[in-house]
Amino acid sequence: MKTESRGSPHGSSAEKLYDPAVAKMQRLSVENARKTFGEVLRKAAEEKLHTVVTRHGADMGVLVPVEDYKRYREQDGDPTEL
Repeated sequence: MKTESRGSPHGSSAEKLYDPAVAKMQRLSVENARKTFGEVLRKAAEEKLHTVVTRHGADMGVLVPVEDYKRYREQDGDPTEL
């Protein structure tokens, strides 16, 4: 699995949502994400790894730690009850 370190490419509003301490991201195809879902989920929870899931090279979704998801929802003005 390929892991990248990235800062926010979207300017100040995205920087407020993106925790610089969570600078690890990986991309996986749907097929590889299915095969390794347990490991991907563990890395999200324990290592704070964000995983972009792709299909035919196009970004389809992102798996993020639940704490990050909650923070993103709160910043967006729509907190969740998770």
